[in-house]
Amino acid sequence: MKSFCKARFIMVPALSNTTIAPANKLSHLVIVAVVFSFQVIAHEMSAPLVIDTDMALDDARAIILILQDPNCDVRAIVTSDGSTPSEIGVTNVLKILAAMNKANIPVGQGNKLNQPYPVWSAWSRTLGWTELLLPAQINIQPAHVVLSNTIATSSRPVTWVCLGPMSNLAEFLSRYPNLKHMISRVYYYGTPPDTEPKGWNTAQDLEAAKKAFASGIPITCVSLLPQFTLVLTSNFFESLKSINSPGASLILQIHSHPRVKSLVASGHFRAWDDAVVLLMHEPAIALPTHVTTCSNVTMVTGLDTAKASNTYLDILQEGMLNMVLLSRFPSEPEFYKPDVAPYVQQIILRHGVEEWALGVMATEMHGHLGLYSILGVKMGLRAREILGVPRDSIYVETLASTNPPISCLNDGIQFSTGASLGRGTITIHPADKPQPIAIFHAKGKKLILKPKPGPLKEIQDKINKAAALYGTNSPEYFHTLRKISLETWLSLDRKNIFEEQLEFEITNNQNHLN
Repeated sequence: MKSFCKARFIMVPALSNTTIAPANKLSHLVIVAVVFSFQVIAHEMSAPLVIDTDMALDDARAIILILQDPNCDVRAIVTSDGSTPSEIGVTNVLKILAAMNKANIPVGQGNKLNQPYPVWSAWSRTLGWTELLLPAQINIQPAHVVLSNTIATSSRPVTWVCLGPMSNLAEFLSRYPNLKHMISRVYYYGTPPDTEPKGWNTAQDLEAAKKAFASGIPITCVSLLPQFTLVLTSNFFESLKSINSPGASLILQIHSHPRVKSLVASGHFRAWDDAVVLLMHEPAIALPTHVTTCSNVTMVTGLDTAKASNTYLDILQEGMLNMVLLSRFPSEPEFYKPDVAPYVQQIILRHGVEEWALGVMATEMHGHLGLYSILGVKMGLRAREILGVPRDSIYVETLASTNPPISCLNDGIQFSTGASLGRGTITIHPADKPQPIAIFHAKGKKLILKPKPGPLKEIQDKINKAAALYGTNSPEYFHTLRKISLETWLSLDRKNIFEEQLEFEITNNQNHLN
């Protein structure tokens, strides 16, 4: 179980307040990682975290990597005044969230520092962002408000991922000292304040860094020596084109401007802030001789760049489905039956590889290609997008009962959400008149989804027509139903076929799942 959001806490017991010889440190981490991974197999949970960013291009890549991982539970993102003004950073964060279908994540804006901006600020502000769209609804609050609301209501301590100056963290500690214990660890691209030369993030708000490092919170600093930093070459970006995931596509898009491409060609871009995410995902990419620990601070100054490159690609690929046994899900048409093959790439391009893979697996378990099971897959995926949760982090109630064909909805929902009868995270309510309605609970929210009348009538009319022509037990009926299901799967967009009702709640399910 390799996900960095499950592995991120591995570094805490191994390094915090412990003296470990550098040569043995990484082997110690690996042993802890193996033990920890077995502990979480029986009880899947995502790691709650907040992201603190000044929104340079390396911040954007790091955020995309985190959002790509289905086991990371991003509770909030706040911007600081650093590589970009915090108000411009907020806009670009919102665009990334919209592009990654995570627009429900709260976003906050940090205070102005009145410091000069760096030379790279120009392309951090505008280049590569112009074609990205903002979410339909925007609600920006001060960073400290978003952070206090998020952390105070979390059932578990959060990890603070700091990719810019430590201004927001210092303000949070000053305003809410009673919540310090709710920060389990800080991951920071920068240097301790007493280090020379100081890293750019540290120097940008030195007093904030001093306060954060004096807090006693465990901090993992990443400040890489140039020769031990992964260079993001033209070949690296070319390799992303073969990865069919939202994260890979978005990274390519924000690096598509001619000015940015020229910087790529010159070897300018390196995995700076993104290295923080790579280390959280795979601690073993750190070179043992470049990891030191003193008191509550761990410092990483060098990576095995070949392993770092592989980890980068792994995150973007593994995040698509978070598979247990398969290294990848087949998307080549020749793997599928002749009537299905023409639809494979069309459905993947329109709805994404995750919907395709979950639909295929649900269909194999279900025993036939059915409209309601596919509708259930779309419904569960849509619920996860709105609630901002990975699989296995959601509790579901359905009103589809156990009477086919409407009850087939339940199978699709189980696959797309990970809520299962075996784990006790789905309840199927009996009903004389089953309805394709489901209620999803996560993060203290309740979401009710039901198909809009138009799509539902379209599905039912097609089923009724096939039944009238062939009966419900003939080969012709099931052949027709299969064709209708493929056509409907392709045509129905999960983002606009449901009535969506979102409410806040406090339930026992929230405590169980988070």
